[in-house]
Amino acid sequence: MYKVENDGDKVYSYFKIATVGKDTLWVHLNKYFSEKQFRSYKIDKTDNYEEETVAMPRATIAKMKTDGNIMSISR
Repeated sequence: MYKVENDGDKVYSYFKIATVGKDTLWVHLNKYFSEKQFRSYKIDKTDNYEEETVAMPRATIAKMKTDGNIMSISR
């Protein structure tokens, strides 16, 4: 689960890793956001993820973790 600002509000969502590269991860982003962290489990369903993948550099993900914007990681 990660936290991001959306129109000035902090919201929570998920992404799932599709492919791992040397310095990039390709992820499926969840289509939905939740304003509350504890309600996010309702949006973590397979049908709620985009089919297309988005490239995210490992450095970006590491910075998100360091900055406290990644709330949990499921492996």
